[in-house]
Amino acid sequence: MKESTARKLASVEPPINFGSPVLEDSILEDKLYWKPILMTTGICTVIVALWLGGAFFITKAVASSLDRQSQSVGSEIKTLGTALGSSLTSIETAINEKHDVDALYFKILALRPNLDYTFAHRLATLVYRESRAQAMDPNFIIALIRTESNFNPNARSVTGAHGLTQIMGFWKQALDIKGELSDPEVSIHYGVQIFKTYEKMFNGNTFLALAAYNQGPETVNATLRRGEDPRETNDYTANIQKFYTKLKWLDRGREGIADP
Repeated sequence: MKESTARKLASVEPPINFGSPVLEDSILEDKLYWKPILMTTGICTVIVALWLGGAFFITKAVASSLDRQSQSVGSEIKTLGTALGSSLTSIETAINEKHDVDALYFKILALRPNLDYTFAHRLATLVYRESRAQAMDPNFIIALIRTESNFNPNARSVTGAHGLTQIMGFWKQALDIKGELSDPEVSIHYGVQIFKTYEKMFNGNTFLALAAYNQGPETVNATLRRGEDPRETNDYTANIQKFYTKLKWLDRGREGIADP
């Protein structure tokens, strides 16, 4: 029995010796197997690191470029916005001007319905521009023209006054007027200047300035020295006041103003 057991034990392969050539060969094979994998992994790690580093710098460069472009675009948008704002202001001014001119156009036709429409609109434009340049109420200028000439550019008085605002011939030389007095633009421009000259002469008194425009300053002064009112010598100032009141009524409507 003992011998049989001994024989069995002898037939069993001895356990692996850690210092044996078999184990060393196995470890060597393992090293050869993992070495290329480790090398590949290392190379990949280096590549990834380089890629990430490059991506970081590229991203930073792109971000910087985009920031500069954003600032440039922002500046351009701001400039465009300023230009657009200026354009919108100009458009608004043009619209308001057209509205004011159209209002004057209808007022002129209200005082003389049979007037040529094209001519009436031209008068409205000239009156509007002159009123803005001279800081005058355009309703007053229209009332003056209506009283003086009834919107007839070729009107001529027995005393020699000519044009829409009935300018006397001596004013042409005194003011060095270029152009014809029958020209609406010339007549309106210098008619307003003459009136303002008289207004200054009589210390801003509109009624005395109108009387001087109609009768001459010498006549007005002589009437005042007699203690009389120049407005009562004729209906001139009363007519201008009547037309002016009608125009203002059209301007503001019936609210708060009696029907003239």
